[in-house]
Amino acid sequence: MFLTDDINYSFSTKFCEYISYEKPIIVFSNDGYTSKYIVENKIGHSLSFKNNFNDFSKILNSIKDNELNYYSSFSKDSFDLTYLSQKYLELFK
Repeated sequence: MFLTDDINYSFSTKFCEYISYEKPIIVFSNDGYTSKYIVENKIGHSLSFKNNFNDFSKILNSIKDNELNYYSSFSKDSFDLTYLSQKYLELFK
């Protein structure tokens, strides 16, 4: 994903699709909420426009070789429509 500074805080529809399929996410952006979320939850990697992308090849190889265990401790509930609908219904009770 490529995020400019005006949207580096958001979760786009593509972001949600990647999560639903448990695809590792690589975000290219300056530091922001989205890149921080991806790194902290161990669902992908963040590369800043300010660096020279030295780690890009290493990241691609680790993803391709499946060396890193993405999504192993990540709960997708907060992105699941059924789960969220149930939570909202509980609020109305």
